[in-house]
Amino acid sequence: MRDDGDIRRDPPLAPVFAAELMVWFSPSFPTGAFAYSQGLETAVAGGHIANRDDLGNWLGTLLRHGMVWTDLVIASLAWRAEGRDAMREVADLSVALQASAERAEETRVLARNFRDALAAGWPEAAAGLVHVDEAALTYPVAVGLACRSQGIALEQTLEAYGHAFVSNALSAAIRLGVIGQFDGQRIHAMLFGAIREAALGAEIAAEDDIATAPFATDIYSMQHETLNVRLFRS
Repeated sequence: MRDDGDIRRDPPLAPVFAAELMVWFSPSFPTGAFAYSQGLETAVAGGHIANRDDLGNWLGTLLRHGMVWTDLVIASLAWRAEGRDAMREVADLSVALQASAERAEETRVLARNFRDALAAGWPEAAAGLVHVDEAALTYPVAVGLACRSQGIALEQTLEAYGHAFVSNALSAAIRLGVIGQFDGQRIHAMLFGAIREAALGAEIAAEDDIATAPFATDIYSMQHETLNVRLFRS
């Protein structure tokens, strides 16, 4: 017979995972994210990214100090926005933060496609996006608002967003011939901690926490507009 000190306790339950995230960030969800490289193509063409280490450092920098960090904070602010005016302010800020014309077009196109795909299967989630003018609706804003409307936890939303960005970038790098599929998995596994850290930071971040330092990534994004041979739209 056991005394109270021997009582076995069940481990605490993990938060219920939102299966919608698997669908919304799946390659089969028709946002068209596969068509964009966020300047990665220019960096490869210029010899800045030539191998697995280069690519891992590039993506880690974007997560900690670059466009991915900015997107995560914007998605978080949209998820936490109280009222339509606050939503629109976040959307306007997101548009203003785009470093190049191609990046601005990309985030709007992805938002529009994301909204239209939502309308096909989750019309109640898509309905919440009409409060933001289409010209100001960016992808992270659309994701943040849709996830909140479905009751999806902010932490899960941001972490899934980070993984989706990395996955898409790795797919682009494979098509550009920088890495193979196995190296892509090695890089993704290596970045789990950075994605988690960025998501947790963005969860409580304010507008003043938006800051970027890797200017080269923005320059490559701008230079992509004049790249002679292009596989991607950004």
